[in-house]
Amino acid sequence: RVHIANGIWADPSFTAALVALALAGTSYAIYSEAPEPYLRRSVAKKALRVGFGQPLAAKAKAILPISHLAEDFYAQLGVSRQAMYPFGYFRSEARWLERTGYSKPPGVIEVVFAGQIVHRKGLDLLFEALLPLRAEYPNLRLSIVGDGELLPTLRAQVEQLGLAERITFQGVLSPDRIPARLAVADLLVLPSRWDGWGVVVNE
Repeated sequence: RVHIANGIWADPSFTAALVALALAGTSYAIYSEAPEPYLRRSVAKKALRVGFGQPLAAKAKAILPISHLAEDFYAQLGVSRQAMYPFGYFRSEARWLERTGYSKPPGVIEVVFAGQIVHRKGLDLLFEALLPLRAEYPNLRLSIVGDGELLPTLRAQVEQLGLAERITFQGVLSPDRIPARLAVADLLVLPSRWDGWGVVVNE
């Protein structure tokens, strides 16, 4: 029996499970993205990562790193490359184009973003980038698919920038409907400040 945990610190319950497995001498693997490198961490958290994370990573039978960034991160924790098995996110190739149900007005150039509405995803930067395009592309529109803690702040930014007629917040769609929604748009934009793996690229 092998247990697979989604990261070391992704959730306190995962951490507790890893500690219990390590103490019991049970085989486990860690499936993980790299942590966000630009996130400010206290000295105590950095020390905890080294003193606590290194032993847990070292006892793992295997690491399933999502992207080369995660490989590099676990290498820094002392995990040998031989213990790493590069992995990724995948989705089935359902016949989603037959069930779109989406359309856009004729002549409109639609840019779409799909993801969490959080600081890391860089939507504030995207809004600023749209400003110089207003005059040159009067038919350009941006659709935002998703939800998150920054939604009220970004709605206010859109009003302040005078982009309310150009940007539409469409709310959350279930994962099985995302590919069909993206297929209708002219351009997908992923303005993330950091992404361990942008699942929307798979979609």
